[in-house]
Amino acid sequence: MNISNNIYKASRPLPTHWRKATCQEVDCEQYLLGWQTIVDITTDLGKKQYNYIVNSSGRKGSGNQKGNLVTFTFTPEQNCFKEHKLPLERNPILTVQNDRGSMSMEPTQWKDHMNESIYKYQREVD
Repeated sequence: MNISNNIYKASRPLPTHWRKATCQEVDCEQYLLGWQTIVDITTDLGKKQYNYIVNSSGRKGSGNQKGNLVTFTFTPEQNCFKEHKLPLERNPILTVQNDRGSMSMEPTQWKDHMNESIYKYQREVD
């Protein structure tokens, strides 16, 4: 029995198929409702986060310290600290991989190749 071992892949690599987006563009919950960030000021990372939030972030909010932890509460309608992305209007990169290697295809060619493989597979199984 010679069942097809083709692997069909549609990919959208981050560098070529996505762009940075704002919180507002993606309806970020933190942007809409506000959020809290808790920082442990006894760690190196926590000290860097604290300094960034207080001195460089430009975000509005308040801080409340309890022991080693500082809880920053940020008001709505400002960008959070996450990096959001949105897809660009580009076709995915379509490839077929098998024991002979990998090849890129145009959408119609890729679809036809996959349908033909499925048809052959079904005939072999039946």
